[in-house]
Amino acid sequence: MGIQSWNKKVISRLIEKGSITSSDSINIHCFIDEHTTATKGIYGLEEAIFKELHEGTINFKYGKYFEPIFKNQTLSVTVKYVNSEAYELIRAADIIANRVLFEIEKGNIQSIEAENLCLRYFPYDR
Repeated sequence: MGIQSWNKKVISRLIEKGSITSSDSINIHCFIDEHTTATKGIYGLEEAIFKELHEGTINFKYGKYFEPIFKNQTLSVTVKYVNSEAYELIRAADIIANRVLFEIEKGNIQSIEAENLCLRYFPYDR
């Protein structure tokens, strides 16, 4: 598992825009609904995110190294598993994800695509 995809691109855009500078201390806080969650690697999610952003990652299958984007910055990553009943934004994300899944399963993804909704298709963008 990696955050190579859109998350890393969003962070890179913030750096390009100057919203984050090389002298900033970076604190990333992830709040995740407390369903059973695991990465496919040997690290927990918190450590996996930290390693990818601060140390970089290697894709052994393709022999490719991905540079870290916060190599020279102080970086803190916190992952907190929460009950969505107590966190409105977690509930909202869950509702949106369920709606998107419902429309995908119906083969009706076009009905929810809009200017204010960015969808990424995995494993490749369409």
